[in-house]
Amino acid sequence: MRKKYFHSAISLFLISTFLSVAPAFALGQIILSEIMFDPAGSEYYNEFIEIYNSSPTDTVDLSGWQISDGTAADFIIEHLFGTKIAPGQFGLILDPGYFTSSTQYDSLVPKNALILTIDNSAFGSGGLSNSTAETVTLINSAGDTVAQYTYSLDNEPGHSDEKIQMNNDNSPANWANSLALNGTPGFRNSATPQNYDLAISSISFSPQKPDRNQQIAATVLAKNLGVNPVANFRVSLFVDINFDNHFSEQEKYAASENFSEPLAPNDSLQIPLQFSLDRSGAFELACAVEAADDNPANDTLFSRIAINFSAADVVINEIMYAPYSGNSEWFEIYNRQDFPINLQEWCFSDADSGQRSILADENFEIPSLSFALIAADSAVISEFNLSDGNIIVPKNFPGLNNSGDAIFLFDPNNNIIDHVNFLPEWSDKTGVSLERINPDISSQDSSNWAGCVALAGATPGKQNSVFVSKLPGQATLSISPNPFSPDNDGRDDVTIIQYNLPFNLSRVKISIFDSRGRLIRTLTDNQPSATSNSLIWDGRDNFGHICRVGIYIVLLEAIHYQKGVVKKIREAVVVAKSAKK
Repeated sequence: MRKKYFHSAISLFLISTFLSVAPAFALGQIILSEIMFDPAGSEYYNEFIEIYNSSPTDTVDLSGWQISDGTAADFIIEHLFGTKIAPGQFGLILDPGYFTSSTQYDSLVPKNALILTIDNSAFGSGGLSNSTAETVTLINSAGDTVAQYTYSLDNEPGHSDEKIQMNNDNSPANWANSLALNGTPGFRNSATPQNYDLAISSISFSPQKPDRNQQIAATVLAKNLGVNPVANFRVSLFVDINFDNHFSEQEKYAASENFSEPLAPNDSLQIPLQFSLDRSGAFELACAVEAADDNPANDTLFSRIAINFSAADVVINEIMYAPYSGNSEWFEIYNRQDFPINLQEWCFSDADSGQRSILADENFEIPSLSFALIAADSAVISEFNLSDGNIIVPKNFPGLNNSGDAIFLFDPNNNIIDHVNFLPEWSDKTGVSLERINPDISSQDSSNWAGCVALAGATPGKQNSVFVSKLPGQATLSISPNPFSPDNDGRDDVTIIQYNLPFNLSRVKISIFDSRGRLIRTLTDNQPSATSNSLIWDGRDNFGHICRVGIYIVLLEAIHYQKGVVKKIREAVVVAKSAKK
């Protein structure tokens, strides 16, 4: 509390007299209506006392009136526009220092409020106490106690004591803590009920974590907070299905009947609604009442509901857990659904699934059948020349162990949507990502993962280099054109050797032999391979010489390097001279 000087002994004697004698005749037209004794932030200069002229006809001159805290009294004086308070007008009494040292209420106080101050440096004996409930007394120029109230101490800082019904007494039951931070200086109290005020006070859902297309029962509680009965109202429920923070008529998912029976003041009504959503995600809801109402601020209640995702709606598709030094770790996810998926409120973790990281604090949609990259560092954008539109750099990215680790993916309801426990045997090359072969095959199937075979070592944001939609039933080898003539005449100078394999993790060797069985060319030797691939033979041997005209044998040897299965295929190819024109 601030120090201040006391009034003379005569003033104190008069104050005690005023407090002990309350006149019986009607002095209640000027009333105490609000007391801010514990302002938000700095208390210096920001206390205020509000009064109200409840007379329908009479203007009152406040010259010579005083305000007291029970120990000392201050005279109410004008600030700029005199001391006359009109019928139905609020008067705001501010600390004198407020006008030079604070602006806390400037944006709140309406122009029609009468701004007043006091003839001292602080209210009462050093300001209004926050630790002792003081009695604030309004005294008129004749020395009569006009109004008196002892404020409570259960307020949060910045929330005043407000009178509820202006024309009722000053008993504690007719005062309440302000609902508004900084109170309601110079205007209608937040605790004063409106004539017509139907509010949505709560909404609940069953089940709380529904599945897609599951029927959801919503229970809405509407309460009449006004002083008059309310009839002819209905309640509607909206879902922000497109995440644009706007609730349109097209997003209305449920509506009640029209309630024509009047709802009495202070009475409540439970209103059942039913709806379902055909997609998963965390959605904002708005429940709104349509009624004749003086307080639209509480006509709408916002809530949230999260619809469960199904396992493998989104899958982990590629993992860079052993990048080159200085490059970023990352993993890629893939939306397998035919609708976009919003990753807001999704989480992920490494093998320690108890320590989770938020994927996205805000809306982040993966389009249907598209990819998103979750990276430890945004440097991955320049590393792979990516667009940043499908990249998330979360605040916390757990380091992935090169000796083996796991990645878990959780939806907003903490359901595990996908997870993979990977081992270095699956792909142990630095700078080469671990790619999923087919997003429709289980993440836990080790044969569904292989090291990337692309030259860049990874395919972030693209179809994986080892992707296979369906494994062929048997190994095949085709050569075209056959025959071909490597004589540089621009026609059939090379042949394309294409193969398909019935397994997805392989290393391939392709050799070419002459008709006597001598090795003349090795096209590829023990190279990681996808299920299918194509190579070009230009008709030259290992020394760069063009082979003679004749029949040659192409031998493909493929080994499944986890299961040890070997496939060998042979096809003949003819090196010929081009036909003369």
